[in-house]
Amino acid sequence: MSSTAAEVTTLSKGREIPRERALVAAIKVDRVAHAIARWGLVAILLAFGLFKFTAAEAAAIRPMGEHSPFLGWLYWLFSTQGASNFIGVMELTIAVLLAAHRWAPRTAVVGGVWASGMFLITLSFLVTTPGVLKDPSAFGFLVKDLFLLAAALGATAESLRVDRRSSSPGT
Repeated sequence: MSSTAAEVTTLSKGREIPRERALVAAIKVDRVAHAIARWGLVAILLAFGLFKFTAAEAAAIRPMGEHSPFLGWLYWLFSTQGASNFIGVMELTIAVLLAAHRWAPRTAVVGGVWASGMFLITLSFLVTTPGVLKDPSAFGFLVKDLFLLAAALGATAESLRVDRRSSSPGT
């Protein structure tokens, strides 16, 4: 029995599997990828948020934060540690909002939007912090936020899809 091209997917070495089976596998891989991205993002935000309450982290982020048009005001209003604590509270709050996805997808959408905004702000340090492009460790620290931004956007989209399904009539 021969299958048409639309009914099979060709893998490496010419191996063919039914198209429906390939789609089911793709959906499963997609779910795993989204879960890893969301929970990895939550873990990173929890860890970084807690680090903000240490003097070493407060001192380390000050050069980037104080030159930011978005965060510089914190250093006028609070001490170095106070500004870092404020940022830490925001990171911890975002982590909790993202973690609420299963029970409160709309809440997780808020967390995803806030996380996306936060990562856009930290990426802006690449152009607002003097000398950051010449410091490989600072540059690497900031560039990782590009991937975290992608995870935050993916988490937002996933929560929007779940919220839309749960608020559909008849469900």
